[in-house]
Amino acid sequence: MMNYKFIQKLEDTRKNIFSKSRLCLVSNCNEIAINSHVFQKNKILDQISKPDNHFYSWKFPSIFSLIKNPTFKVDKVGINEGYSFPGFCQKHDDEIFAPIEKSSVDFYLSSVQALFTYRTLCLELRKKEIAKDIKVETAKIIYESKNKNWLSYYLAMDQPILDFKQAIKDLSFFKSQLENEIFNSGESKFNYTTLKFPRLDVCFSTPLSIFDVNNDNSNEIDEYGFDKEIPISTSVLNFFPYDNFSYFISANHKEYFCNWTSELIKKMKVQNVQLTKIISDILSYRCEFWAISQSLFQLIDLNKISEFEKISHDHFDNYNYNIDSQFNLFENINYP
Repeated sequence: MMNYKFIQKLEDTRKNIFSKSRLCLVSNCNEIAINSHVFQKNKILDQISKPDNHFYSWKFPSIFSLIKNPTFKVDKVGINEGYSFPGFCQKHDDEIFAPIEKSSVDFYLSSVQALFTYRTLCLELRKKEIAKDIKVETAKIIYESKNKNWLSYYLAMDQPILDFKQAIKDLSFFKSQLENEIFNSGESKFNYTTLKFPRLDVCFSTPLSIFDVNNDNSNEIDEYGFDKEIPISTSVLNFFPYDNFSYFISANHKEYFCNWTSELIKKMKVQNVQLTKIISDILSYRCEFWAISQSLFQLIDLNKISEFEKISHDHFDNYNYNIDSQFNLFENINYP
């Protein structure tokens, strides 16, 4: 039987952690973070959220809903809820990202590419901080309750909490390297790529760490089974529509590089590439932070959406190098 009082306590704890104030992510800033948008509202988010400032994305449910149906659901999400995070104070949000908030942006400039990469890294870092806090606080509640049905869940949480801490450490390393490039005009530690395509009303922003048997830096542990001190290979991907085109911006660390991303870029450069299949694969298997415009989403078959929800649930946190799939969320949609 469901213990509603106990579950409500877990749900309230989660909500409180989501809503609590957090400091600006710029190093050494002690100001409170505002609700920062990952992409500029003007020309990007506004364009995919017509006519009522909503788009489609993951609608993360309550714990009560997850118990009844553990699969996440796609739903309409407001522009301020779905593509934003408590990232930077007002001053830093305005000053740092001014070059990419202008009415006209050159997406091929390394300074612009670095800013898109920095904001996405900060997004992921904050998400991991929040997720770790939720895991830690709910673990305390479960342990103190002595609830046998939840105790096994608590015991299984130790490793995920350690994983979050390691991810935060790695993301903080890459963040500091980007800050040196952006704020101190230091030498860039990243290789950037920008590609332009016919417009597809999809956004995504994600760091990726893909396990690669041919890359020792992609493994979190050393040959003796201990956690490595150095960060694992990580790349950062952004995709978004702007005016009549869509832009793909990738950042691949020069030392902790990702072969999977390099291969992805080669595929995307091929003439007449099947872009919708590539974007579908990233949304389905590699990324949880994305948005699709209402006009595009309404063209997708409902059975496709259900299949997409199941695939994304089954492959959550899948870091395998190769995923063989025939699924294409945008199949039979007239694009471009």
